[in-house]
Amino acid sequence: MTGHEALLRFHASAQDAYTDSVARASTSRLAPGEHTAERSTPQELPDGTFRITFTLRYRDGRRQRKDAYGATKGEARRNAKQKAKDLLRTSGGVWRLSDPLPDYIEKVTRPAIEKAKLGDLSRERYEAGLRFLLGDCAKCKRAGRRHKHGFKQHTIGSGTTPRALEETFTEIAQLHGLSTAKSCRTVWNKYIAKRLVFDGVMDFNPVMGERLSDLTGVEKPERTRGGRALTRKEYDLTLQWLLEADPTDWPVSHKKYGWIWRPDVQVDTFLAGIDMTLLQMTTGLRQSEARFVDWSMVHISPDGVMSIDVPKHVAKGGHPRVVLVLDQRVAERLLKRRDEQHGKGFIVGAPMDTLKPWHRMRCGQVCKDLYLRIAQHTKIELFEEHRSHIWRTTLRSFYVGKVSEAVLNSQFGHSTEVANLYYTDASDLGGLAQAADLVDTE
Repeated sequence: MTGHEALLRFHASAQDAYTDSVARASTSRLAPGEHTAERSTPQELPDGTFRITFTLRYRDGRRQRKDAYGATKGEARRNAKQKAKDLLRTSGGVWRLSDPLPDYIEKVTRPAIEKAKLGDLSRERYEAGLRFLLGDCAKCKRAGRRHKHGFKQHTIGSGTTPRALEETFTEIAQLHGLSTAKSCRTVWNKYIAKRLVFDGVMDFNPVMGERLSDLTGVEKPERTRGGRALTRKEYDLTLQWLLEADPTDWPVSHKKYGWIWRPDVQVDTFLAGIDMTLLQMTTGLRQSEARFVDWSMVHISPDGVMSIDVPKHVAKGGHPRVVLVLDQRVAERLLKRRDEQHGKGFIVGAPMDTLKPWHRMRCGQVCKDLYLRIAQHTKIELFEEHRSHIWRTTLRSFYVGKVSEAVLNSQFGHSTEVANLYYTDASDLGGLAQAADLVDTE
């Protein structure tokens, strides 16, 4: 045998050995989590492209054959390896990393929120959180800004990386504050990340346990100690002005946020803002609570005193309580409103449909404009900066020392510690001066 023949025989033997090893490898038993995309041979198709048929074994023991295609052998192999990786990661489920993240939110997250046992306030807050996460923010659009890092532009794979999540939450915190970002993170943790893990698309939540201030670099602003209270004279002046206000004389804007408003609709909106303010200033209800109390919660005692049962799903913190309407004139005005609504719907519902709650942002904007109008007509400067929390501080200043702390805490739905911290006007030292006989009280 010549040297050349020996060399040819060696190459043939080596080729046979390689073919046998590939055959054994492709038919050998796959362990869970393994696939044959790396070692399967691409087959050329009549159109000149290539197909790889590979087998994979899921972690639960199921076997499955799949095809991948490419313009070249190399592209077909890369596509096969990526497809095998995605299938093993998702356990062959319905969702893939390449699917749009907004589609997952619409088909999985929103139904999960709708099915969850949530209070009206929580449900509304979570729906708003979803809009912020998607980058669908009407406030920013009106201001000429837009969210650059919302989920709307991401696939599941790209939007759930640690870097993408950091950018999304940082943008929300910078544009809307840390408290809004915190609410959005709750939605992400409970209704997006948790579901993705259940569906086998993610192994874990990459931002679970991270402090939001560390993740975003945004710190929560320090809240100033205490609130600001009106004097009794200022309170009575404001109450009288609201009771006598006639919004039919107020100028109306026929175009707002791109919508044409009929004058009668704007007048109804002004009236709703007045009644919302009267309700809050005589009960101490938070606006988030006042928007959801309805007529089924209202009771009139034999003495004619109006009370409102604030149930668990409406009260902040989930602690139900009963509040009194502390001015009879306001109670009578609200009862007229009840008669007009035939006892149905919310006490102060949406201006055009009182069977629906007033939208948080629209209610807040209408009341903000009203407070500025109050400041203009009454010359009370506090209304230029302060909003509805002023009523809780004011009412507490009227009744502290006259009724027990337990009764006050029940009326306003907070603890003594919280009241001292946020609902005490420390700027008014007149009472202390009188107690120390520093001024003449006569």
